[in-house]
Amino acid sequence: MVYPKYKLPFEELTTIDERVDYVHNQLVAAQLALNQLLEKEGMPPMTVVTRDVNLRVLLEPNTGTRVFKPSPLTGRIVQLIPHWPDGCNALVDVAVGHKDTWIYPHLVDTFVALN
Repeated sequence: MVYPKYKLPFEELTTIDERVDYVHNQLVAAQLALNQLLEKEGMPPMTVVTRDVNLRVLLEPNTGTRVFKPSPLTGRIVQLIPHWPDGCNALVDVAVGHKDTWIYPHLVDTFVALN
């Protein structure tokens, strides 16, 4: 018996940008459908709140620090977007945790260094 070959809906998309746009549109559609269902059931829709938690630190050359800053935010963390200013040239290693849980990058005791 020959089974039909299953293709993922985004397999035809060639660049990562096209795939990200496709996935983003799917997530937006799912959020809209969920909000419509919640509204139909008389429940408040899920709100998306974007907040920046500024952990900016000025360091002297060849020094390091560990920043512990309590967040005033409550709820779920669904996205982390670290930002490195121009000129870092992979000299700044960053990791993010919450309480005792290592979150970003996903491997414990690893760091990310970008520009």
